[in-house]
Amino acid sequence: AQPQYLLPGQAVDKINHVLQRAVEGGHWMLNPPALLTLVHAVQQPIGRPRFMPLNVDHDDDLGDADPLHTAPVRDRQDPVELAPITAWRRLGSTDAYLMGALAVHGAGSAQIDLHAAWAEPVDDPAQPTWQMVERAAHVETIPLPSLREDYLRAPGVEYRRVGYYDPEHDQIVFTRLWDRGGPLDQAYGNYFSQAAPRHIFNDTKRRKVAYTAIAASRYREYFPTDAQQAEAGLEPLDFTRRSDPVIVDVPAGERPVAPGVVYVLPTFGWQRQTETSMKRSVRFGGGLRVYLERPWFSSGEGELLGVALWSGSNGTLDAANRDKFKAYFTQWGMDPIWKTANLGYAPSTYHFPDSVAGDFGVSLEERTARLADGPPGRGNVVGLPVEFDPERKLWFADLTIKTDNETYMPFVRLALVRYQPHALVDAQISRGVLADFAQIPPGRSVLITVDPNAPRQLRLVVSGGAPLGPPAGGVGQQPPRGAPRATPSPGRVQAH
Repeated sequence: AQPQYLLPGQAVDKINHVLQRAVEGGHWMLNPPALLTLVHAVQQPIGRPRFMPLNVDHDDDLGDADPLHTAPVRDRQDPVELAPITAWRRLGSTDAYLMGALAVHGAGSAQIDLHAAWAEPVDDPAQPTWQMVERAAHVETIPLPSLREDYLRAPGVEYRRVGYYDPEHDQIVFTRLWDRGGPLDQAYGNYFSQAAPRHIFNDTKRRKVAYTAIAASRYREYFPTDAQQAEAGLEPLDFTRRSDPVIVDVPAGERPVAPGVVYVLPTFGWQRQTETSMKRSVRFGGGLRVYLERPWFSSGEGELLGVALWSGSNGTLDAANRDKFKAYFTQWGMDPIWKTANLGYAPSTYHFPDSVAGDFGVSLEERTARLADGPPGRGNVVGLPVEFDPERKLWFADLTIKTDNETYMPFVRLALVRYQPHALVDAQISRGVLADFAQIPPGRSVLITVDPNAPRQLRLVVSGGAPLGPPAGGVGQQPPRGAPRATPSPGRVQAH
């Protein structure tokens, strides 16, 4: 067509246009179009997967008869409070579920594998001592078949949700039933179904586990296979990206077994100063050592020896309650052969300064320890670290009891439990065991001074807690003439 012969809108021009397209190969009837999909095939997902905290509300009152729980948060400094991933389990269950979120590169990731590594203490009585054993396991495979917002299901025949993909934030969220998460999952009224990775431990022990997410590329088919790389004399290609490991504290899911108490002995501590002419030796009293049978760690890492104490949740400690709960809490009393300062009505948590953990109002395991209206009785507990004695082949725990007053040689009967601070509610302490009666020895100090003008004379002063005298009934004898006598300060003695 030439410009001088163009007739816009006329049939001749339309025919010329069609003929020109046909000659150039652009007519759809002669040369139909082909839709091309351009794939930017990356060898590895862009960036590394990253564990993140998830802002959801955990609601327990929406009809789940057996919801998942985690260990209660103790305070604002509890490491679990701001942890990106937390472990949840049911009472008595041998597996745990991970809650939180995992940021991924969805466009480049076909699946994510979760791996775990941890060390756990093992105490085999047949071995000379206990040891830490390294463990590792593959936890879960989370497939990501598409970039559509939806629940992700475990591969295989098992119909189980293992996550929920949120394309807006390019993350996989791990939730439990009735979690509420804002605008996500609108079709379910903002409530999630349970969709979380499951770690099967085959026991209920507490552990600290390092979890690592490994994302695999969605485009592996576009790259040479391992065999092709080997044929070319090259190393196999890596199609994965690994996250930084995150440490998750998995709570114990069942009560520990009761401790096997062997015996209780008094202990002492000494402090001496001998460098100057004034020499001093102090013997610290108030200590007891409890020896325990093997094995230990029935509830896993961090298991403590617990001292069970009276809790005000049971009501007033009157004669009736003291008799009913006498097998479940620690009691003390004055030595009847001495007149001495009074004791409080029962030991409390602040009387044990060596404790490293404690809880108030934990439930007791014993069915006989129930209140009048039916619920289980409660108790307070303080935890003491245990150590292994390789000579005796026994475990032991040291404790110090501080009385409110300077009571001379009081008796104490310890109610002892195994105590797991990081455990589900109703799984923190074992059944109680009563130890033999033990007396708490007082402290003593010795001070020796030398007068430079009389070097052959020493001045010796012994001081410490002492009784006020024999009891009112006259038991005991008066000290002989010249024997040390009590100073005006009640409950203290100083002898020269």
